[in-house]
Amino acid sequence: MTASRILKSGSMNVYLLDSVGQPLDKIKLQTGDQKETININVSAGVYFVNTDFSDFTGEYWLNAVLFTSIEHNVLPDSILSIGNNISVKLVWEKGNSASFDILYDNSTKKLTSAPIPMFDDGQHNDGNANDGIYVGSYTIKEKDNASDAIIVVHIKDKYDNTSDIPITGKPILIDTAPPIITQVSHDAKIPLSIGSELNVTIKGEAGNKATFDIVSDSDPNAKRLIGLIAYDDGKHNDGNANDGVYVGTYIIKGDDYIIDGIVTGYLKDNAGNISSLSAVIKIDIVGERPVIRSVDHTGRLTLGKNDVLTVTMIGDPEGIASFDIEGLKSNIPMYDDGKHDDGPAGDGKYVGSYKVVEGDNVLSASVIVRLTDRKGRSSSKSALVKVNIDAFPPSPVTDVRCFDRPYDQGKYIVVTWKQSTEIDFANYIIYLSKYIPVPIFKDRPSDSSLIVARISDIKQTSYEIKVDEDLEDYYVAVTAIDVMGNESFLDKSGGSVAGPVQAKDNLKPAPVKIVNAIDRDRDFGGVIIISWTETNIDEDFAKYNIYQDTKPISSVEGLKPIDTIIDRQLKVVNIYVDSNTIDYYFAVTAVDLSGNESDLDENGGSVAGPVKAENNIGTEPDRPLTFISAPIGTIHYNNLAFHWNRFDYESDDKIKGYYVRLDSGNWQWTTESSAFFSNVSSGDHKFFVRLPESVSAFTIERSFTIFPVTTSEQEPNNSPDKATKLMTDMIIRGTGSDDDWYRVHIPASSSSCIMDVLLSYASASGSAEVTIYSDQPFQQVAFAQSRDNNPVYMTFGVRPETDYLIKVNSTVQYRLVATINKLPNRYIMEIENNNDLQIANYLTVSNQSSIEVRGLIESSSDIDWFRLHIPESVGNIPIISISQYSNMPINMSIYSSPLESDQIGEILDNNGIFNGIVKAGSDYFIRLTGDTSTSYQFRVKLGELKPDQKGLETEPNDILVQANPINIGIKQLGTNWDGNNDIDVYKLNVSKDGILNVQFARPYGIGSSIIEVLNSAGAVIGSFNVNLSNAQKNSVNLNVKTGIHYIRIRPQKENPSAEYSLVTMFVESIKISYLSSEGKEIISDPLKAGDKIIVEMKWDIKDGKA
Repeated sequence: MTASRILKSGSMNVYLLDSVGQPLDKIKLQTGDQKETININVSAGVYFVNTDFSDFTGEYWLNAVLFTSIEHNVLPDSILSIGNNISVKLVWEKGNSASFDILYDNSTKKLTSAPIPMFDDGQHNDGNANDGIYVGSYTIKEKDNASDAIIVVHIKDKYDNTSDIPITGKPILIDTAPPIITQVSHDAKIPLSIGSELNVTIKGEAGNKATFDIVSDSDPNAKRLIGLIAYDDGKHNDGNANDGVYVGTYIIKGDDYIIDGIVTGYLKDNAGNISSLSAVIKIDIVGERPVIRSVDHTGRLTLGKNDVLTVTMIGDPEGIASFDIEGLKSNIPMYDDGKHDDGPAGDGKYVGSYKVVEGDNVLSASVIVRLTDRKGRSSSKSALVKVNIDAFPPSPVTDVRCFDRPYDQGKYIVVTWKQSTEIDFANYIIYLSKYIPVPIFKDRPSDSSLIVARISDIKQTSYEIKVDEDLEDYYVAVTAIDVMGNESFLDKSGGSVAGPVQAKDNLKPAPVKIVNAIDRDRDFGGVIIISWTETNIDEDFAKYNIYQDTKPISSVEGLKPIDTIIDRQLKVVNIYVDSNTIDYYFAVTAVDLSGNESDLDENGGSVAGPVKAENNIGTEPDRPLTFISAPIGTIHYNNLAFHWNRFDYESDDKIKGYYVRLDSGNWQWTTESSAFFSNVSSGDHKFFVRLPESVSAFTIERSFTIFPVTTSEQEPNNSPDKATKLMTDMIIRGTGSDDDWYRVHIPASSSSCIMDVLLSYASASGSAEVTIYSDQPFQQVAFAQSRDNNPVYMTFGVRPETDYLIKVNSTVQYRLVATINKLPNRYIMEIENNNDLQIANYLTVSNQSSIEVRGLIESSSDIDWFRLHIPESVGNIPIISISQYSNMPINMSIYSSPLESDQIGEILDNNGIFNGIVKAGSDYFIRLTGDTSTSYQFRVKLGELKPDQKGLETEPNDILVQANPINIGIKQLGTNWDGNNDIDVYKLNVSKDGILNVQFARPYGIGSSIIEVLNSAGAVIGSFNVNLSNAQKNSVNLNVKTGIHYIRIRPQKENPSAEYSLVTMFVESIKISYLSSEGKEIISDPLKAGDKIIVEMKWDIKDGKA
């Protein structure tokens, strides 16, 4: 029953009376109280409520609720612990609600934060749903503790009337706190054998039950001793009874075997709460097995590659011992033989060791020793201290990249990589290698001298490396090292290395100023002189680039340089162009060592044009004497070379000597067709060449002006790969005393090109060797040397669009000049290397014209081959004439095919000539040999055999099937070039029967010749001899029938160069008659004065003479 009010002042009393008016209980609300409840057990019957409001004025409420029963399931004097359940049951009217709280500490605290619900739904052990039976429950949890807990049920009816009903009875005891254990210990000092006694002491709260277990810490399959009892009764060496000291004893049995045994003590209180604590020191129980007393090792610190782990065991002697490293290695032998630092043999001290190798990796691994006695019984024990081994390399560093540091003056490259994820990271190591990739051995960089940085910050993933040189290839590798010094391998996919990379200066040079372009004066055109006024002053200058176009240049983007200059002091250069009539424009830029190119001057100072390379002289007419290569106009060098023709263009004459003169000097006679001068003074000059008066005294001259421009060799240039670019048409200063290499590029040309290399000395005495090589393939093509301060002059043919290398070895400073000139179309310069048929120089000559070829036999082993092509567009019978001139004996052989057997002619003297009929569209081969340094010149002239012209023999014609055709009345010329081995055969078609006349002469013969006439079957029908006795001239007359006939010439010890002539005549008939002075035919009488002899000859020659 509950009384409640709103006002808190005054007091009121409510009494519950029984059926006879006796008070059973009362409710008293004092000042400050608003609500009060009483709970009382009643029996069926009538009850009265009496109120006393003498001290109270206001509204109040009385509420009475009747329960059939209310109870909980906790037994008197029981102690509840974790997991125990409190169930509360209320029997009341259905359709209401109920909950309960567990109060403690004089009902000032609640065990739960919210009331515990009660249910009448048939699902919580409450009977049927909605039957008025309400049930709720609570399970004891950890830290639920109370010594005076009561249960208060909260009810609420359908009219929202509420009441709180405590369940009377003894307070409930809740205990979830386990008893306290302060210490667990034992008395085992050594491994325990069978019969040994183990005493275990547990100290803690008194009044509990105590037990202990012994379980192996290292072997889950070992025997387990569980639930051994300890006592606190004063009777088991445990001191006083119930003093909190518990002692238990265990006697070791034969099959007991527990290594690294942990002794754990337990206390259990009356509520069932259990606490445990293990002894600090482990024990070994071996039963009947061998005893291992101690295990120790040297692995106190983490071991790395090549470290040695030494394990020592003290145990029963005469056993077999080994040890394992958990997770790494097993059955490593241990020795008690006195030979392994184990003391005396057989003393029970066993020692074994293991050397760590790369790849070993264990963390907190047990070292387990094993000892086996003679009966095969084994014991094992782990060392107290576990071992750490780290010889496993970190993961490779990946995504390594390197690049030039931008926007700087060079000398720095940047390397980046992906951050390492290693826990035991110590350093990144950066390797730098020049020219070649970083050397590697067993997948790691192998040269520690290449280390340029060690970085300890794992988060740093880039580094700037200072390098020695810009524009040199560098290679980078990055590895990681852990705290044990293990270095990562290089990534198998190449991610740990990068390169090549070059450090570059990214800043552009200053623009070039002021650029001028002018036409070279007094020349045949094709040359423009480019110059500028300001020298580039950038420290890292590399070169000037010169650009050319046929329209104004506002940017060099998309243009390729036509020339480069590597000498910053050189500010003038000749530019060779293709046309004399086109306007050209030029630009000059500066480039530094890193390839940065200057912009064009914004004020137009870097460009020039338009300008034409005009022909200021005109076209030279054909004449008996002409320059084929010589200085002209304004030149920038003072070592000079002049070359002119040997053969008269219009006649068959070869010119055997000339008069030459420089300026106003004396005329000098020379048999050469070249002249050289060194160290000629600056200014205007003229050079003259004159034919002898016996020829025509024809004179040619060349005017030119020397305006010297000098540049210097660029050291180092002591090898082909470091060759200095050679600037042609100017003076190169060289220091001498070492090998100096130069590279020169031959520009494109449709005509033959000649290079002159001239070297003079800066001092009074010196010597030099100059060697010329072709670049691709690398072969020597020319060599010259001088002594006693004599200049070096070299002239040789060069192949257009090819690089050549010049090597100079001079004892003193020198001046080097190289010029390249295009020869007029009919002049050819031999190009080495042409010492094989496959690489023969190619010659072609058009009809009714000639070409003049000059070359040099470098050494006695040098063979010069030429391939002469006869065009298709030649007349019916093409003929060639080859004239030769040389300053020393030289041999020339002519072949009709690459086969040696197809030789058709030979010239053995210095000034010989070869004439022969050739086949249109065919190739012929010319081979020249001679002594060292033999220069030669020869002319090839191509023409057509006219009907009234002498015929020329064509080789081969040694046998009938190769016979040259010969016509009646045409003189045939030939030679037996190979002496007795060269037989010449001719073929003649006789159209009717008659008399064949064959005439043969060899004016300069020294031997003899047999001339035979053969019929179509090859049978000799007539012959005659020609020799000195008949003045090398003879003939024969033969009556022949219609058909094919052959004439065969067989020389006997004849001069191979002695030319012969062969002529055939044909007479159809000859009739002789005799007439008297009266005109009568005389038949048989002798003739007398006045009679006539009449000869009548019939042949096919009209207007002939007989």
